[in-house]
Amino acid sequence: MKRLVFYFALMITLLASCEETSLETFEFPETSYDISIIQFLENPGQVIFFNDTFAPDDYDLFIQALERTGLDLSAVNGQNNTIFAPGSVTMQRILDSDDTWNTIDDIPVDTLTAILETHILSGRFLREDFRTNPGTYQTLSGQNINVFITNIGDTGRGLNIRVEDALVQTGDLQFTDGVVHTYGTAGTRANNNESKPIGL
Repeated sequence: MKRLVFYFALMITLLASCEETSLETFEFPETSYDISIIQFLENPGQVIFFNDTFAPDDYDLFIQALERTGLDLSAVNGQNNTIFAPGSVTMQRILDSDDTWNTIDDIPVDTLTAILETHILSGRFLREDFRTNPGTYQTLSGQNINVFITNIGDTGRGLNIRVEDALVQTGDLQFTDGVVHTYGTAGTRANNNESKPIGL
């Protein structure tokens, strides 16, 4: 009986040591980049996150909209704000929301400004800020949006930011003049609620 107990204890010890040696240390990716938000939007491929790269034209429509409204200078470039950057899928859904909108130029400037301002928070907010203070945030448009964290995982990649129905795909991209959380990019299913424009 003593021998059986000894072998059982030895087996448990060996299993535990194998489990310990097989664990790999998880390395968090760098999320701070020495470029501006506009430089990222114009050339998103220069940013690599979890070995993923962005489609080179994912933010072309968003940049057109920012430039048309003047928000590229007044709310983005050099302003230290937080941008929920809508990618190509979400921007196309904005255009599709009205039958008379075929291009960014077809959207009335006041309407377009309000839509874009609903994607911008004054100040820098990271995932940790939304985790510790979930709830309502006022955007530059004056509209309130709900921001919270879902699917908390062991690695940190499962800490997903949800803004209303939209699900952030890549969060905490920190640039010299603000923070970007991306959603509705080319990697999103077009009809998924997770790419639905914020506030629309």
